[in-house]
Amino acid sequence: MDVITYPIECITPYHSNWTMKVRITQKSDIKLWKNERSEGKLFSMDCIDESGEIRAVAFNEECEKFYPLIKVDEVYYISRAQLKVANKCFSKLKNDYEMNFNRSTTVIPCDDDLRIPGVKFNFIPLEKVDEMGKEKLFDVIGRMKFAADLSVYICQLTKKETSYRDILLQGSDENVKKLTLFLINTHLFIKQVNVTLWGKLGEEIDVSSTPVIALKGVKLINPKNLFPL
Repeated sequence: MDVITYPIECITPYHSNWTMKVRITQKSDIKLWKNERSEGKLFSMDCIDESGEIRAVAFNEECEKFYPLIKVDEVYYISRAQLKVANKCFSKLKNDYEMNFNRSTTVIPCDDDLRIPGVKFNFIPLEKVDEMGKEKLFDVIGRMKFAADLSVYICQLTKKETSYRDILLQGSDENVKKLTLFLINTHLFIKQVNVTLWGKLGEEIDVSSTPVIALKGVKLINPKNLFPL
């Protein structure tokens, strides 16, 4: 398939006729949302090429259409999505923009391209986590020393139940192998971090051993506040 593509770093809201070739590095669960005016569902994903990264979000009909199609670590041609200023409350990527899928958006699977990298990390030492502040997203890596049993959180607004698991992460050695997980809540111990993994992350992690885990997009919040973002 002969397709002219544009690098992520060159795409802006002022440039509409583009196609990007990207690898999917992260795909969220489908999330339900509700406010006084409306309600619906969405999922998000992180895309990468040689030039950079960008977040994409699909709502409602597009959520149902594209969620089964998108697979992590596979490569796709994406075009005709709407570009908007990135919401830094939810996006951990170094890009001023993000994509919203619409009725015109196309996502076409393509052959793997080894030139397109996988997940990019920018690790900070665990002992510096408390310096990052509550609003900044960052990456850490360490060995899982303890895993609690699965628990359930019930959102007061939607009454939706979400499973979560607390794990204890400790500073790792030089022979770290990257295993990518995504999370939203941490609180501190001395040279250790207690991490809350939501949904499938907490359900699927291997708690029978002590694996090394790379965590991308960590955010510090009130330890008593387990509200899922």
